[in-house]
Amino acid sequence: MNISKELGLPDFLQTNLPPLELNYYGAAKMVADRLGLSNPPVSHVSWMHGWRPEDIVRVNQLAFDAMIGVIDQPDATKTIPAHKRRPYLVPRKAHETLLRENGFPDSRAVGLPFSYVEPDPTVTRIPGSLLVMPSHVLLNMDARSGETDYLEYIRSIAHSFTRVVFCVNLACTGNGLWINNLRKYGFDYVLGAGLMDQMALFRMRRLFDTFEYMTSNGIGSHFIYSGMCGVKVSLAGPLDHYPWDLYKNEPCWQIPEEREKQIWIASMLQHDVLQKKFPWLYKAEPKDGQTCVEWAREEAGYDNRVSFEELACLFGWIPSPVHRPEPFLETVLRLDAADTVAELVQFIQDTPHDTNEMVSATLQLLAKVRLRAAYLLAMLLAKRGHRHVAISLAQGIGGVVYNNPVEAAEGLAHLSMLADNLSIGQQTTLQQQIILPVLAPLLAAAIEQANDPQIHALLVMVNAAVPRFRPLLEQTIQGKPPGPWIREPARLVLRDLSLLGQPS
Repeated sequence: MNISKELGLPDFLQTNLPPLELNYYGAAKMVADRLGLSNPPVSHVSWMHGWRPEDIVRVNQLAFDAMIGVIDQPDATKTIPAHKRRPYLVPRKAHETLLRENGFPDSRAVGLPFSYVEPDPTVTRIPGSLLVMPSHVLLNMDARSGETDYLEYIRSIAHSFTRVVFCVNLACTGNGLWINNLRKYGFDYVLGAGLMDQMALFRMRRLFDTFEYMTSNGIGSHFIYSGMCGVKVSLAGPLDHYPWDLYKNEPCWQIPEEREKQIWIASMLQHDVLQKKFPWLYKAEPKDGQTCVEWAREEAGYDNRVSFEELACLFGWIPSPVHRPEPFLETVLRLDAADTVAELVQFIQDTPHDTNEMVSATLQLLAKVRLRAAYLLAMLLAKRGHRHVAISLAQGIGGVVYNNPVEAAEGLAHLSMLADNLSIGQQTTLQQQIILPVLAPLLAAAIEQANDPQIHALLVMVNAAVPRFRPLLEQTIQGKPPGPWIREPARLVLRDLSLLGQPS
């Protein structure tokens, strides 16, 4: 029985919008509704709408001519050349880099459309419930699954769950798949996503927020979407078959280059290949499923999301705002998060010499525990002859963490004097906002790992930066080489770090 109404899933909203990628599953409508835009102009921009589990190593896997249908002409198609689908909006930075280095410089990593859908606070997850999502096909494609074998398997494990519900893709229903057998076996089901259904993203978000477990017999975007929602996912039971000629009835199959690409993709989507890449997805049974929020968010480009206004600019719907130079700190944070160390160093070195701004950025980077960026910035400022407690702290701690004793010693050389010259209020702020969030976790980790040299170095830093610890630490560590004896006083210091917020 179809229980979509019972679960409160949105009704289907079919439209006469052209079947462009931006309109798939309601992505463009989501942005337009959020901004209050009615009838936004047609945009050929490509916004990658689903997860690609195969390795993306060639630019033509992302940038290619698109063959789309023509409204009211079922047998007609038109081709949109690759260069007219720009900019290419992709989930991950690696995709952006691949495109930019191969002739598409305006490409942007913005995350998948699903990553912009917020959870509905009215939804309650059903404990012990299982959502079953058989692998789906497009219209006019052959089935990838043996329905009876898979249904028998699900029936054999259904007793392990409080409720079992199937989700069937609209294209599968159009091909006459699943529904008759689900009724025969007595399983409840819902209808899932349809390519041109403008409520598909919201329906799937609500669905994934409702169930505790999701299992499937085939790989697909449903693992990323459900994973982002905290569902316990698994590939279990009789697995599907991805034939090399799955797209034989599609117009693209007639183009040799596209046919070759589809055959290569098929080879990458065989279960013996996928199990080596994603072993944690394959389980003995769905009850063994596990959450994978961080992995799913990374695959979906969740951290690359931009504002809805910026999406509208990228679509060409509204003019781009007047460009303003990115603030120094924001640029440093962005380059550090992207893990582009060489580019970060080059930016810091090439930036016009504004000491106050750079020292302020060093303080804020330490407060955000962005130690690598603070360390690089502090080394540059120190080499330029500047002194400040933030510079000495970042240089000293960075030298300890990144195993550079020369830099650690240089940072330590002036730290006691600079800390002592602060007012009581400034010392308290420094201790609350930097010493506690930065030094305490490092010291705790060093104690846990029994890294006695690092414990010793960190205690020396605490001794220099926090005057109140000196009576204890100077007697404890002065002139003594690191050894197991140091762990107990380190634990006492770690315990007392909670007092740093109190005035001296």
